[in-house]
Amino acid sequence: MNDIAAHTILWAKRANEARPVPFKVEIGIPQFLGNIRQEWACHVSLHPLHPTQTSVVGADSLQALTLACNLVIELLQAEINNGTLVTYSGGELFDPQQYG
Repeated sequence: MNDIAAHTILWAKRANEARPVPFKVEIGIPQFLGNIRQEWACHVSLHPLHPTQTSVVGADSLQALTLACNLVIELLQAEINNGTLVTYSGGELFDPQQYG
């Protein structure tokens, strides 16, 4: 598993669920791929909200990290747009706009 650059625990309650469930947001430290294009990759995970871990590739480590952060915000915003209530552990509403 990759080292983690950033992580947090949030809670999600989808319309079809009785109670909110915790999920972990993780963004990995950029890893050099060593390919001919000199690309870098960051993994992104929102488990168990999105059970599949994804890697985001960029031209350099900063781009890979920025794209990974943007993807997390887009995925969380899509969940909210689809009616999922996303909160912090204390019950305060999560606002993706505060992160970008």
